[in-house]
Amino acid sequence: MKVNWDHRLRDGFFYAMASGVNLLLLSFFYQIHTIHSQVFFVALLFPWWFLTVQAIRRLLPEFFGDLEYTVYKIKREEGKPKEAINLGDSIAQNMPSAQTSRERPPTSEDFWREQRAVPGSQSQKGESPISGLRIVPVSYPRQVNESTEQNARSRMLRDVLIEVSKPLPVARTLDGLRPSQEALIAIDVVNEKWQPLVDFARHAKQEAKSSCDLTLLRQVHDISVNCDVKSLLQPVCGISVIGDVSFVMAIQSKYGPIDFDGFCDAIALKDGARLPFEQGLRFEPSLDGALTAFFLKVVLPGHWAWGHGMYDRDQQLLTTAESAVAILLSDRISPENPELRSLTTPPGIRVSRRDDIIEVGCLAYWPGKGISDFVVTIQGGQLTKTQEHVLFHWGRGILY
Repeated sequence: MKVNWDHRLRDGFFYAMASGVNLLLLSFFYQIHTIHSQVFFVALLFPWWFLTVQAIRRLLPEFFGDLEYTVYKIKREEGKPKEAINLGDSIAQNMPSAQTSRERPPTSEDFWREQRAVPGSQSQKGESPISGLRIVPVSYPRQVNESTEQNARSRMLRDVLIEVSKPLPVARTLDGLRPSQEALIAIDVVNEKWQPLVDFARHAKQEAKSSCDLTLLRQVHDISVNCDVKSLLQPVCGISVIGDVSFVMAIQSKYGPIDFDGFCDAIALKDGARLPFEQGLRFEPSLDGALTAFFLKVVLPGHWAWGHGMYDRDQQLLTTAESAVAILLSDRISPENPELRSLTTPPGIRVSRRDDIIEVGCLAYWPGKGISDFVVTIQGGQLTKTQEHVLFHWGRGILY
């Protein structure tokens, strides 16, 4: 977003004039030696300071932004260990013979830089499958901020993330991955494979809400309704329903009417037992099966919640460095915060394979709380384990 300098200058002159008027009042009350005048003098000190600072920040934004970034770069260079190298240095050392991007494998740094030009990525206009998954909107940090100060902090945060993130290759399939090798999946591949899952989540939620008895729900707050989950899952690749398993949709609304507060979940029914949704499915040992398992376990709960039901279901995937920078900037995280160096895992959907075990992971942002790393494990066609590693915690969350 471009800065409207006419408005900035207008606001700056307004604050400057208000500061001048405030200063005249301060000088007037300073000369009157009474208790009331002293009270008014003290009361006007803070408004005068606030107006003066606002005037300076609007009239001299370029000076403040460049000065802040220059001081930050000097501090980092002075305190940087000699053995520390950034992401680009490590790539160059690992592949010294590679001179151009065509002569070496793509890496996570190339992925961050080039994905904005990939058709169907979040940076394109219109809704993509990933933007439909409540993932943080991607915006290049030097353009989303209106002030030069924020631009400077964006550059600082990006520098830190690039320096501490480990380089990973970018892949489009699981073929060619060495055992236990981890790679980032190209963003357009994820978009394509998650689109049927986004449609499934939307249709299942609509069918469940339209089928429930609102009067009964307001009395018991937890009911199960029939939903043709099997038919809705048919367009989804990489999974199949186990044997004689059937499904129902469980709807909970504890805080108010269903239209505003609540969530729903799919329940697998087998031999009279109620099982988690994923235990009624078999996942293929392929990229389709791995991405589907991660979506159903980590992303789907946020799609099936609304209003107060979003608590503990509002995680947002971080698929780019730009989305991570935007989050840190909006939550006012300082580039000097030592906890930033715990974010060694690069943003994006990661996949690794070892024998018949496939692991899928991605960084996720809990609004107002921090950043975690989710990892889902598939073995023998079953989703066997889901892990959450808290990497950087800074708040208590937000209210719904």
